[in-house]
Amino acid sequence: MNSYRFTQENNIKAFAKSNLSFKDSSINYSNLLSLDGSFTSKCVGIKYVTAGTEKYIVNGKTHHVSSKQFLVLNKGQKFECTLKSSIPVLGACISLGVDLVRQANDYLMRSTDDLLSTPIMSNQPEPEFHECVYSQHDKFSTYIAAVIKQDQYSDPGESAEFYQELAVELLLSQKEIFSQIHKIKALKDSTRKELYNRLYQAKMIIDSTDAEKINIPGLAIACAVSEFHFYRSFKIAFGVSPYKYVVSRRLDKAKLLLTSNTKKSITDIAYEAGFTDIYSFSRSFKKHFRHSPSELLNVI
Repeated sequence: MNSYRFTQENNIKAFAKSNLSFKDSSINYSNLLSLDGSFTSKCVGIKYVTAGTEKYIVNGKTHHVSSKQFLVLNKGQKFECTLKSSIPVLGACISLGVDLVRQANDYLMRSTDDLLSTPIMSNQPEPEFHECVYSQHDKFSTYIAAVIKQDQYSDPGESAEFYQELAVELLLSQKEIFSQIHKIKALKDSTRKELYNRLYQAKMIIDSTDAEKINIPGLAIACAVSEFHFYRSFKIAFGVSPYKYVVSRRLDKAKLLLTSNTKKSITDIAYEAGFTDIYSFSRSFKKHFRHSPSELLNVI
């Protein structure tokens, strides 16, 4: 994967360091005020943003990757990356070598008995990755955030294990993504992927917006999908209706407020999280977390 090219001529004030590398795999941290260039991903690429926003153009589509989000790129993918900010944009560019990804996929695809009887890697096709921007609430995003926060993999002797784990976690995450895509009812695979991208965009809006401000019909309009189609497809892809997903986000916010040593009352927290009355809030909270808001406070 092409590394960032920093030049005085382009007035780029930045630094980048390769914190850890293993064969064709590497992780590079960046701190940028500006960037404008075209690149080709020589490996499987993960563009994770810690703070700020990076803009990518892939196959003519524009992707804005904001804080705690990430973009996945397949090997050989051409893309453009631009950013211009008065505040440093922080991120991590992770490259996973092709052989490493194929070995990790082979490990996941085969049974333990098969791996023991035939340790040589099987002739599996190269894994495909769904190229889109993923939410901060995606499992793999949470995993990357933890890896970067710990920043403990500085010993080159640990690099093999580090990248093996990264590859496995990414493949497991993508397996779930493709499972959701294939649930969508459409004749063409390209249509399923396009609809999934629109539904996932709605999911990201819910994740990044205060839950009490979410308007579900407005989400359908934002994603250019009819309201009826949106409701049905969202539930098919993610296993939960848009309304219930919004409620789950409200409950997560309420739990965070309850556990943050706030002096607010349970009623005030319920309203702040987007619930219209304390009774529906308490009932939903207990059903979701298996204990009431007051029981949680007693545990704390």
